[in-house]
Amino acid sequence: MLKWEQVRDDTHRARCGHLYVRVEEPDPSGREPADPETSQCAWFVEPDDEDKSYRRALASGHEPTVDAAKTSAAKACRELIVAMIASI
Repeated sequence: MLKWEQVRDDTHRARCGHLYVRVEEPDPSGREPADPETSQCAWFVEPDDEDKSYRRALASGHEPTVDAAKTSAAKACRELIVAMIASI
């Protein structure tokens, strides 16, 4: 179970060992046009919390709600950990 914290109105984060997990909600101000791809919550599992480059994400995706995004990110963490242990 990841311990989530809300760091901004639209961003939640957690840590899983040395992996950092982030969920970004759609723009709450509505300034951006509604696009089915970007209007969903984006989630990322990254090797550190400093580099927010999408290219460095170890896993990422989109879900319709924050809770669904958190669930998907947690599942991705478990899969990454299993893969890392298997490679040792």
